[in-house]
Amino acid sequence: MSLPTIVAEVQFTTGVWTDVSAWLQAPMTVRRGSSRVESPVIRYEPGVATIRLKNGDRRFDPTHTGGPYVSGGISQVTAMRPLRI
Repeated sequence: MSLPTIVAEVQFTTGVWTDVSAWLQAPMTVRRGSSRVESPVIRYEPGVATIRLKNGDRRFDPTHTGGPYVSGGISQVTAMRPLRI
């Protein structure tokens, strides 16, 4: 049996998802949110994902303005970027 393929994408630019799967580093953890049925309304709670990225070439360093995720001389690697796995 083969393991599932993990695809991780980050939105460095609004509306554009960038595949960073090649730089994923183990371990990766996912804690799924819960769903509760306490009334006619179902409540969903967010989950938490923790991923580590290989950064040997400084591509994910926010101070590296020569990296691939730079627009107009400003690094797009900042906190709280949308991530989908």
